[in-house]
Amino acid sequence: MPKADDAIDDPSILFSPCRIGPRVAPNHFVVQPMEACDGLHGAVSERSLARYSRLAEGGWGVIIVEATSVTSTSMARLGGFRLAESTQKSFASLVRELKARNPEGLLILQLTHSGPLSHPETDRVSVCPNPPAGFRCLSSDEIEGVRRQFVHAAHLAEEVGFDGVDLKLCHGYLGAEMLRPANTRKDEWGGTFENRTRFVVRAFEEIQSRVSSKDFVLGSRISFYEGTPGGSGTNSPTSAAFDPSENYALIELMRRLELSYVNISGFGTADPGSEELPPEEVRVRTLWYERLAKSFIERESLHLAVMGSGYSVFGQDSPAVASRRLRRGYTDLVGFGRQSFADPLFPAKVRSGEPFHNCMDCGVCTERMLGGQHSGCAVHDQEYRKFFREAKRTLSH
Repeated sequence: MPKADDAIDDPSILFSPCRIGPRVAPNHFVVQPMEACDGLHGAVSERSLARYSRLAEGGWGVIIVEATSVTSTSMARLGGFRLAESTQKSFASLVRELKARNPEGLLILQLTHSGPLSHPETDRVSVCPNPPAGFRCLSSDEIEGVRRQFVHAAHLAEEVGFDGVDLKLCHGYLGAEMLRPANTRKDEWGGTFENRTRFVVRAFEEIQSRVSSKDFVLGSRISFYEGTPGGSGTNSPTSAAFDPSENYALIELMRRLELSYVNISGFGTADPGSEELPPEEVRVRTLWYERLAKSFIERESLHLAVMGSGYSVFGQDSPAVASRRLRRGYTDLVGFGRQSFADPLFPAKVRSGEPFHNCMDCGVCTERMLGGQHSGCAVHDQEYRKFFREAKRTLSH
């Protein structure tokens, strides 16, 4: 008879179906949106198509296609994706290819406006009334225009065949900036929680009125805690102390809007107080945030799926950690970002018992992405291996 720990770590639970709003994913594996800077003038390039095709072969339950800009004027990376009439055909080809390789998997497109994180060669904008030098504050009418761009892009996403869209409300981009207590604008888009969430509410309401399918999945990736004064997970424009009350209010709002899931991310290391955390949550505090979100959702009977983040750092232990957290009810889906670069066939290999390549947490893929360069795994992908060697030499000096 297996030990209790062996039973709770059994990866078979990862391959059970999982409901996400009106749809059912074939398993609990999620590819988190990972940019590789291989778009071509906003379109999906042949290089991009090959990368995503490998993911489809891996049998992931949900693939969230990387952050895709709703505008050409403010983009985080010049090699990023942008969905518009001019690029629509390339996205349709992407969907057809991935659906052919993995018919049961769900395809969700993450939509974004890079806002204050826009590339210096594009329009660097902010919702902040006093932006830093080199940035400009968006007017009230401009924010409304951005909202309409999100709605239009969501409509195009449905047209090309995506199963849903994710509005990016994390990592410092415009959606996250809008939600922060530090957003002290004096107009309808800032100040109170109601005003700071107005953009999200109106965007999702109009998207729902325009999509033709009742099965279209809607959700958002949010930053649960940023660890900065007035950032997500705080309760005032000046405090950096962790307070999840606004996160809970946002999750309640998402359910009232009939969204299907919340995708949990976060940067800061919040103090859990007297609570004793499981070892994996001590190492990756985002896992604690996902458990807080899941507990709140269950307590309030909100029926919203929780996608977790941060599992890549557990390497060869990641299937066991993910299985344990699913069995304990800490999350509904387990998200892998960098691991999807390390081994796009990861779920299929876990299912078959075949050895898999694991993320070594070297950070090279992220560094290259932030630098606007083609990105991939510098440990396991021959094309990028030289960059791993360069990084090691830099650290040794």
